[in-house]
Amino acid sequence: MIGWQAPTQGWACLNMDGSVMLSQGSAAARGVLRSDEGRFVRCFMVNLGGGSITHAELAGIDYGLRLACSDRLGCNHCFSSR
Repeated sequence: MIGWQAPTQGWACLNMDGSVMLSQGSAAARGVLRSDEGRFVRCFMVNLGGGSITHAELAGIDYGLRLACSDRLGCNHCFSSR
């Protein structure tokens, strides 16, 4: 069973996923930031236009980490489906 793993106290956890619809040529990324206690902090969804699945995954990581920094959160756990 896969479960949620809490980050170090005072840090946040980013869970994100990128996706591509080849038939439409579109890519997107989405994710959620949670506190070390598992509380919701912030979520996001961003339309990337086109691109590969690798681009979508990396863009989601980048976007999520930028949100964590803008909220003055440290992020020491980042999870992706890939």
